[in-house]
Formats: sequence, structure tokens, C-alpha cells
Amino acid sequence: MRPILTAFASGLLLLWSSGIVRAQFSSAASQSDHLALAKKDLLADSSRYFYNPRPLMPGTAVMNLGISLSLLPEPLVEQEIPAPAIDFQYKRGLTNSLSFYATVSTNYFTNVLMPGIQYNGGDDGLSYAIGNGIAFFAGYIDLGGEFDRNSAAAIADVPILRVGHHFEQVAVSLSLACTYVLYADTHIGSLEDKGIKYKVDDVWLTLAFEQPFYGQTRISTGMSLTYSRTPYQIWMLYNVFDQYLVIPEFFFSFQL
Repeated sequence: MRPILTAFASGLLLLWSSGIVRAQFSSAASQSDHLALAKKDLLADSSRYFYNPRPLMPGTAVMNLGISLSLLPEPLVEQEIPAPAIDFQYKRGLTNSLSFYATVSTNYFTNVLMPGIQYNGGDDGLSYAIGNGIAFFAGYIDLGGEFDRNSAAAIADVPILRVGHHFEQVAVSLSLACTYVLYADTHIGSLEDKGIKYKVDDVWLTLAFEQPFYGQTRISTGMSLTYSRTPYQIWMLYNVFDQYLVIPEFFFSFQL
């Protein structure tokens, strides 16, 4: 009788032990699933921001539509004049660390298109991105008389560095970029100028704040400072002082 009871107890102990092992494996798998979902949610949340350089989930995209105001400097005009433009921005995740971005800015007289690729890394505490874009610029204005049919065209390489930090509700990012002109041709009446080709024409710094606005909508606000001898915003105005100028720009956009 005792051997039978011992065998029975051993069987119960074996079943109980296997149940614990299965529970431990199940708990570990559940924790792994939760971590994977948390990482997925982090990447999905990152897709709501354009300027902030946190990695995007592959295949997800963010689009912004807004307006920017550049203040034309006093050395070229009698007083600072705001020059408005409509801006469209697009970013799409290609891999967990690589994304495509593009910006379009226009006010009819001045038009800029810049597609690019950037490498993203980091987390909420500190995120970063290193990218490079190619900017295409075209401008046209007809003032009549001696200065009719004024036009400008340029192509430039634009390397850019971004760093960012994500607070509880606000993502803050800082971008530093420069423009190296590969091609430039400006016509002011019968005059032609190609002088800025193969030169670093400007450097700019952008501070951006991105946060929820209503429901799932996000907004972007901030400002840029451009240090340039021939800012694209004033291509139709000749810089007789031949000096570097500082152009402040303020922007506001909604996420689509």
C-alpha cells in the first residue's frame, strides 16, 4: 500500500512542478509581449512628431501643414517686413532607425523643395538624428520696367543635425543645418549672377516645440535664425552691403 501512496504523491508533485514551470514560462512570455508592445507604442507615438528625432515605426508617416513668417532685415528694407510662406512637411519611417523627410515652402514668388534621409536614434530622454537633404529653389517676380522678369534658381546640399528631449506632454528639439550651394543662377533684369556657387551660403538654427492640441491633433511652434549673406527669402533684393545678415523666422503648423 505504501509504494502505491508514494507513487501517487510523486505524481502529484510532478504535476504541480510542471504547472509552476509552465506558469513561469507563460509569465516570461507575457512580460516579453508587454515589452514589445511598449516599444511599439513608443515608436507609434514618435510618429506624431516631425521635428523631434525619435525613431519612427517603419511604414508610419507624419504630415504638417502651417505657415511661417520671416522678418526681412533693415539693411535691405526701410523697416523689418514679415514675409509669409505656406509650409508642408512630411516624414516617413523606412526602418527602425532610418527615415525619409521632405519639406515644401512657397509664397508664389519664392519656392523651396527639400527631400532628404536621416538616421534616428535615442529615446525619450535624449534622441538624435543625422541627415542630409538636397534643396531645390526657384523664384520669379516681374516688377516691370528695367527690372522685369526677375528669376532665380539654385540647388544645394543641406546636412542637418537634430537633438531632442520628450517631456510629459511636450517634445523639444534643436536643429543645426547649413547650405552648400551646388548650382545658382540669378537674373535681375538683364543682369546675371552665379557668384554663390560652391560656397556655404548660410547656417541656421531651429528650436521647435511639439505637443498635443486637441484629441490626436499635434501642433508645432518655434523659430529659426538664419545667418546668411544671400538669404533665399530676399533673393529679389540686392545686398549692396555685402555682409552676413540674420533672418528670424517664426512658424506654426498643424499635424494632418
